[in-house]
Amino acid sequence: MTGWHLKKEVTIVQILTLISVVASAIWWAATVETRFVVLAGEDRRIEEKVDLGNLNLERILNRIERKQDKLYDKMDNKADKP
Repeated sequence: MTGWHLKKEVTIVQILTLISVVASAIWWAATVETRFVVLAGEDRRIEEKVDLGNLNLERILNRIERKQDKLYDKMDNKADKP
């Protein structure tokens, strides 16, 4: 026979190669899932920090507004006096 042909037998090396490829794919998928879970937890923590930062910023802005209102009131009182 000349040219290409395929044998109808499966060697132990082919079986071991297939098993190692499948095991590697399963291991890789498990590590991807683990990284996904870690990133999801980190995302949750970042969102909590942002929410806390927004709350603190809102409190600070409220204090600034109150102080600003007091200053405007004082200025108005001084402007009303002759």
